[in-house]
Amino acid sequence: MAITASEITTSNTLEQFRQQYNNLVTDVTGLENGTQTFTATTTTTSNVGNLNVLEDGTIVFEGATDDAHETTLTVVDPTADRTVSLPNASGTVIISDASTNIVTIPDDLIIKDGGTIGATSAATAITIASTGIVTFVDDLLIKDGGTIGNASVAAVMTLASTGIVTFADDILIKDGGTIGAASATTAITIASTGIVTFVDDILIKDGGTIGAASATTAITIASTGIVTLVDDLLIKDGGTIGNASVAAVMTLASTGIVTFADDILIKDGGTIGNASVAAVMTLADSGIVTFADDIIIKDGGTIGSATDADAISIGSDGDVTLTQDLELQHDGAVLSFGGNDEITLTHVHDVGLTLTHTATGDNTPIVLQLKSEEDIIVADEVIASLEFAAGDSDGTDAADVAAGIHAIAEGTFGADANATKLVFTTAVQESANSAATAKMTLSSAGLLTIADDFMIKDGGTIGVASANDAMTISSAGIVTFKDDIILKDAATIGVASSTSAISIASTGIVTFVDDIIIKDSGTIGSATIPTAISITNTGEVTINNSTSGTASAPFVIRRDNNSNGNGVALVYELGDSGSATAGHGYARIFGTIEDSTNGAEDGALRFDTSNGGTLAQRFNIASDGTLTGSDTDGIGSLSDSRIKESVSDYTYSLSTFKQFTPKTFDWKNPSAHLNKSSDRGFLAQEVNAIDSALIYKTPIDDEHPDASLITADSDGIRRPYASKLAGKDAMYVSVIKQLITKIETLEAKVAKLEEE
Repeated sequence: MAITASEITTSNTLEQFRQQYNNLVTDVTGLENGTQTFTATTTTTSNVGNLNVLEDGTIVFEGATDDAHETTLTVVDPTADRTVSLPNASGTVIISDASTNIVTIPDDLIIKDGGTIGATSAATAITIASTGIVTFVDDLLIKDGGTIGNASVAAVMTLASTGIVTFADDILIKDGGTIGAASATTAITIASTGIVTFVDDILIKDGGTIGAASATTAITIASTGIVTLVDDLLIKDGGTIGNASVAAVMTLASTGIVTFADDILIKDGGTIGNASVAAVMTLADSGIVTFADDIIIKDGGTIGSATDADAISIGSDGDVTLTQDLELQHDGAVLSFGGNDEITLTHVHDVGLTLTHTATGDNTPIVLQLKSEEDIIVADEVIASLEFAAGDSDGTDAADVAAGIHAIAEGTFGADANATKLVFTTAVQESANSAATAKMTLSSAGLLTIADDFMIKDGGTIGVASANDAMTISSAGIVTFKDDIILKDAATIGVASSTSAISIASTGIVTFVDDIIIKDSGTIGSATIPTAISITNTGEVTINNSTSGTASAPFVIRRDNNSNGNGVALVYELGDSGSATAGHGYARIFGTIEDSTNGAEDGALRFDTSNGGTLAQRFNIASDGTLTGSDTDGIGSLSDSRIKESVSDYTYSLSTFKQFTPKTFDWKNPSAHLNKSSDRGFLAQEVNAIDSALIYKTPIDDEHPDASLITADSDGIRRPYASKLAGKDAMYVSVIKQLITKIETLEAKVAKLEEE
C-alpha cells in the first residue's frame, strides 16, 4: 500500500488541503490495519519504548546538510551486557581522538573543591582547594629561561638555566622580614621604616661605589681606603672633625659657624673660597685682600673716605643713607627697584624719564601710585593731582598749571567708604589746578559729566561692556540699535503723519493701526525660531518648526469651544475665476471631539474629499486608533508588474512559520493603550529573531507614557520595536499552528504504522 497523502504548500487551495487531509486519514487507517511492512526506517520523529539494533547494526545521522557525509553511531562487539548512561544535563559529549588518544576539552575544566589531578604513580600530584590555592606534592620544574607570572605581567619571574632568578619589578617582603643564607638566615633585616640592618661587615670590591637611585656613585671606596664623596658631607649639629692628636680641630655649629681650635695659615697669594668660587679672597704677601664678589658689613656699618669716613651708611634693614647728593652723571642712567630690578627709572637724553616694568610675562603692568597719608579725608579734599605746567625762562609766559587730573573726595572717608571722583581741568586764561572749573568729571558711581557737547565720529558707536556697539550713529544721524528697544508700558512708535502707528501694551500685545506688509520671502518668528513663518512674493505661506526632539507641532489650529462634534479643520479650496472671493472646497481634514471631559478628552481625525463636486467623509481615525473607510474595498499598495523586477514564486518556510508564538499580555502603561488588558499579539523581539522583515522601529516622543521604558539611541530618539503582525494575526497563526499539529500527529501515526 503506497502513501497517498502529499505535502501541502502555501500555494495550495483550501479544497486541496481538505483532499490531502482525507488521504492522510486513509493512509493512517491502512497502517493501523497492518497492511504495510517496511525494511528500513527513515524518520524525523519516532516514539518507541525500546529500539533494538541487530548485529553489526548502526545508527546514521545525516546532519543539517543532506550530502555525502554522515555520522555513524556503532559499538565495539560487547563480551558482556554493557550500559552506557548519558547524564541528566545539556552539553557536548567529550571523545578521544582515535589517532592520537588526545582528549580535547572545548571549555573550562572544573573539579570538585579539594579535587586532585595526577599521574599513575602520583594520583594527587596537584590539589586545588576551594579557595583556588594549588598545592604541588613535589618540585615544580619549568624549562630553561621559563617564566612565572600573572594575568597583568606574564614574566614576573624568569628562571635561567644557571638558576639565576630575574624579577621584572620590585621585591617586597613583610615589615621586619629577613633575607639570608643557609648559615645566616637573618643576614639582612628590613624594618617597616625601610632601615636595613646587617648582622656583620659590608665588603665591596676595590673602587666599588655606594649610592642611591638618583646618585648611584655617591660614595667611592678605593683599594687604598680613600673615600671620595661626589657631594656635600653633612654631620650633626655641633659635630667635629679632627685628627688623632686633636679630635676637635674643627667644630661645626647648627648655625653653620666653623670654629677652629688654633690659627689658620695660608701661603703667600693663597686664596680662601667655597665650592662655587674657589678664590673668594686672595691674600697677597703684602697683606692686601682682594674680594672676588660682594662685601657684607655689619648692620649700621659705614663706608667712606679719609675726609668723609661715614659718607655711606648701611642700616640693618638695608637702607643706604648718603650724607651728600646722589648724581647719575651719564645719559641713559638707570635707577632699578625691586629684588630682581624689575622696575626701572631710565633717563632719556634731552627728553625726560621712562618708568618701566621690565617683566615680560602676562599680567605685569606698571603702576604709579600717588598716595596721601592724611589721617582724615573729608568731602572736596584733594587726595592727589597730576598737574601739567609750562615754564617761563624769559618771563613772558604764564608759568602756571595748564591742565590737570585731580582725585577729589566725594565724602568723608571711613573704614568701608572712600568715594572719589576724577576731575579733569584745562586752562584758557586761568590756572587749571584742582580749584579750577571742571571740564569733565567721572563720579565714583561711574557717571561721566561733560561740560559741553559730546560728539563721536561718523558711524561711531555707543555701548556697554557686554555690547560696545549697542547704538551706531551714521553720518546722516540715523541711529541703529543692535538689540532690543524697551519702551514704557503702552508706549507708541510712529511717524510724523501717524504718531501712534504701533502701540505696545504692558502685556506685550502690539497693536498696528493699519496693515502689516513684509518684504517678499520675509519671515515672522520668535527668538527660538526666527523663521517660523515665511511669505513668498506669490503669497505662499510656509510654517517651519526647527525644534528637534520635542512634541511641539509646526502649526496649531485652536477652537475656543469644548463641546463635542466637529472641531477646527484644514480646508483646501480652488479659487473661482468668476468671483473675487468665492472658492470651491475639494478636500478637508476635521479635528473631531468625541468626548470633551476635562482631563479625559477623546479626539478623532476625519478626512473628507470631493467627488463630483460633493464633499463627503471618506476616512476616519477614531480616538482608540481604529481606522474606518467609507465606501472602500480596503487600503491597497502599488503592485504593477511594470515597476517590478527579479520576480519569482515565493513559498514561506513551514518550519519558520511554526516558530511564531502568539501571546496574551497586559500593557505596563494601560492608559497609553486604550486601557486594554489580556491583549493579543506577539513580542517584537521574538518575531525579529524569526523573520526581521515583519519588524521595524518607530519613534515616540519624550512625552509618550512609554518613553521612560525605551532607551534613546545615538540620535537621541526613542524607537521601540513595532510588528506588522497584530491581534487578528495572532488568531490566524494560533489556528494554523493547531492544524499543523494535528497534521503532524496524523503523519506520526502513519510513520509508526509503516514501521510495523
